[in-house]
Amino acid sequence: MSTTPGTTPTIYEWMGGAEAMNRLTDAFYAHALQDEILAPVFAGMDSEHP
Repeated sequence: MSTTPGTTPTIYEWMGGAEAMNRLTDAFYAHALQDEILAPVFAGMDSEHP
């Protein structure tokens, strides 16, 4: 985290920044495509979608 002493990190910083957000997004889409309710919503999404 790159906060100065005495400051509170943002949620983004606290959770680990871009690397953590990428892992979270990858995990979400992997599970969403296996879920019977969410799969139809994400079925047509391009695999390169961020």
